[in-house]
Amino acid sequence: MITVKETLGVSAEAFFQQILKSAAYDVELATNKKVTEQQLYKGYQYTKKMKAKMGNTGDVKVKITELDASRCYSQNLLAHLGKI
Repeated sequence: MITVKETLGVSAEAFFQQILKSAAYDVELATNKKVTEQQLYKGYQYTKKMKAKMGNTGDVKVKITELDASRCYSQNLLAHLGKI
């Protein structure tokens, strides 16, 4: 697990709103279904295609594991070789 601590020049609300906006966009790209930030929740999952270092493309399951607006966001990526 990676933990990052950084002081930013924006509010926590603005920072996490951008994270959720990015996550919703990722869902749309992966599934061709439009979702809003408000439709995302802890436990939300979808599958997307990702390219590996060797050039192969494979399915990756994405699951939001923590979502507490303006405080915490975390996700797991699971590929056929295990967690990424």
